[in-house]
Amino acid sequence: MNDEKNIFLSIIIPVYNSAAYLSKCVDSILEAELSDIEIILIDDGSTDESTSLCNKYAEKYSFVQAYSQNNTGPSTARNNGLQYASGKFIAFFDSDDYVSPALFRRAVSCLYQTDSDMWVFDFHRVAENGCILDKVYQIEETDKPINDKEYLNNFLRVKDCFWNVWRCIYSRKFIERHDLRFINGINCAEDLEFSVRALINAESISFFHVPYYFYRVNYGNSLSRKKTAEHAEHLMQMLRVSHDYLHSLNAVSAELMDVKLSREYFLNLSMYYESPKNHRKSILKYIKEAQYLLRESPSRKYRMIGREASVFGVRHLALLLLMMKRVKRGIRKLKSRKNPA
Repeated sequence: MNDEKNIFLSIIIPVYNSAAYLSKCVDSILEAELSDIEIILIDDGSTDESTSLCNKYAEKYSFVQAYSQNNTGPSTARNNGLQYASGKFIAFFDSDDYVSPALFRRAVSCLYQTDSDMWVFDFHRVAENGCILDKVYQIEETDKPINDKEYLNNFLRVKDCFWNVWRCIYSRKFIERHDLRFINGINCAEDLEFSVRALINAESISFFHVPYYFYRVNYGNSLSRKKTAEHAEHLMQMLRVSHDYLHSLNAVSAELMDVKLSREYFLNLSMYYESPKNHRKSILKYIKEAQYLLRESPSRKYRMIGREASVFGVRHLALLLLMMKRVKRGIRKLKSRKNPA
């Protein structure tokens, strides 16, 4: 990482064909009017106007850096961003998301108070039109951050995922001390394995409810964005690597994370039917290779589901999940139409 500048927070943003969203993302950060920050835009071989937009921001603002790479994915982009980063703290944003300027400013102000390895915040899921679909509130609402390592287990017991890196801010020293990097070449769930290792190795974690981040959910015009064999391969690989790592540890937090991996595997079985037919054979192969996640789950519930999959086959469960998702996504679409931002 770069040690030449005196920067407090580095915000690393991989950019790939997101010209329609990038300005809202960057402008929301600028509106927070934070001092001593840098924004690092890594263009991942975009074919739209994203490259030009990145360069325009870099030309206009001295604290914005723009770099380009061949299309090698978000993992490589984030790793390259870390090479250029000089901040005491590191944040990873996605280029199609945005922040609440006021809440983000409040979150960053807290970083000065406690020298934690990482900070975890709540967030919102939003539709294309800006309608809030879900308020993901996993952290207790308090006036001050929760600086209690044991709180990690309470956080992990609450429903929903834990591995989105954009909801966290990391100490640069912590990242370097544990050589935390994303696995190059992975384009799906690349932050899952990173987050598992971060949460396990962090000696001090601060939790603060402040939901400054708005994660854009895009289901497209069809039921879902089509899942490809590569998507399945990378997701299952990240689930397997993370499970194998956690399975070797004797810690409550490791078990709680492992249960969530079991759930993620189960919920993604529907990708078999959400994929083009010519991809399904390969996808079924990757799903079956990771089926042991259910058998070895710390959760009795998911072990039972694993036994059912062994008897009836994973395609049987995949079809049931597909029907459930159709209902859930239909409700979300109706909600976004009735409540536009």
